[in-house]
Amino acid sequence: MNIKIFILFVLAFAKAYCQEVKTPSPELLEKFKKLKEKEAEMIGKPLNYFEMYDMKGNSITSKDLEGKITVVNFWYKECKPCIEEMPELNGLVSKYKREDVKFVAFSTTEKERLNGFFEKHPFNYEIIPNSKRFAKANNVQFFPTNMILDRQGNIKYLRSGYSEGVGELLAQELEKLISN
Repeated sequence: MNIKIFILFVLAFAKAYCQEVKTPSPELLEKFKKLKEKEAEMIGKPLNYFEMYDMKGNSITSKDLEGKITVVNFWYKECKPCIEEMPELNGLVSKYKREDVKFVAFSTTEKERLNGFFEKHPFNYEIIPNSKRFAKANNVQFFPTNMILDRQGNIKYLRSGYSEGVGELLAQELEKLISN
C-alpha cells in the first residue's frame, strides 16, 4: 500500500472516531449528582448481608469478611473499563498479600458465561458470579465500582467508574486503614 494512501486512511479513521465531545444532558448530570449523594450516604455503613458462592463453588458470606479489611469490586464481563482496571487491581492483590486484606469481586455475569474468561483476563480477586441482585441492593449503578470495607465491614471508600491510577487510589486508602 502506498504510504500516502495509508496516512489518508489513518487520518480518515481517526476523524471518524475522534468526534467533538458533547456536553452531558441536564438529566444525566442530575442522575450523576443523585448517585454521588447516595454514595456519600453509604460511607460508614455496611454492605447488605450476603450468602453466595464463588467461582469454585465455595460459600462466602458477609461474616467471612469480619475482622478483615476488604477491597470489593463490582463488575461484569462486557464492561470494557472493568476489564481495563483488572491489571491494576491484580497489582493490589500482590502488594497486600502479606497483609490481612481480602479481595472480593462481585460479577453481575452468570458463572457459566465467565468460563474461559479469566484465561484471557486474569483477575486475582475471589470472584462471586451471579451478583446482579446484590449489586442493585447496594445501589451499584455504574461499573466498575470499587469499595473498601474496614474490619467492622463498614464502607470507608467508594468510587464508581474507571480512571487510570485506580490501583494507587485504592492503595492510599488501604494504607490509612492498615495503619489504624
